[in-house]
Amino acid sequence: MVVSVEISGVLEEKLRRLVELGIYASVSEAVRDAVRNMLASLDLKRIAANLYLTRGSSLHYACHFAETPCTAFIDYLLINGYTPGLGYLETPPEISENETYILDSSSAYVIYSSTLSRVIDQLVNLEVRVPNILRNYYSLLRARAMRINSKLTRTLPIIEIPEKKPPQSLLVTTQEYSILKYAEKANVTIVSDDLYIQRIMKDSGISFIPSISFVIYAYKKGIIGEVEYREVLMSLDSIPYSYHSSVYELVR
Repeated sequence: MVVSVEISGVLEEKLRRLVELGIYASVSEAVRDAVRNMLASLDLKRIAANLYLTRGSSLHYACHFAETPCTAFIDYLLINGYTPGLGYLETPPEISENETYILDSSSAYVIYSSTLSRVIDQLVNLEVRVPNILRNYYSLLRARAMRINSKLTRTLPIIEIPEKKPPQSLLVTTQEYSILKYAEKANVTIVSDDLYIQRIMKDSGISFIPSISFVIYAYKKGIIGEVEYREVLMSLDSIPYSYHSSVYELVR
């Protein structure tokens, strides 16, 4: 992005003197350094939280803006009395074994920050894919999950998705927008747990499910029992993850 800034008078003179003295290679470099220092002086986490809560954005967009890992940003929201918009507030849709499911940033985070990762590991009959633009993030989350549960063995296949930059009016990350645009044309279903992203997909007619649908599917198919089902729900509660009461009613 190119931004033109008009600088004159004493400020311009000082900048040029800094260049002449060799402190900066150019006026542009001096201005960039000034902007970096300005951003470093701001409470980006507070600003990102305000953006997330008042204007509406995806959770990962807010984390990216705050330059803060998701876990730390969620803790910040909770400490200040706010619940992150992760989950699914209606009765979760059924899983179809004939579809291809693509994780987005939010579902990757939820799955590998909970014992839901153990469930995904067992669903070898389902086509669950990770976009290439999330490869590094997925690898990081999976490695962290393996430190907690060394029994994880399955590595999800990668699917190639072209990168597309989102419009400024849409407060989502480049990765999230690229996945949305891909799903508009391809015959795939996005797995998303971000309530803001879910609203976008509903408005756009994009097929999606929340990751909790995998847990229900595994329980109904007998892949996991009642004890493990409850354990997964407890681990989702700790994120925290919001879900419809019908999810618990399955084992009442």
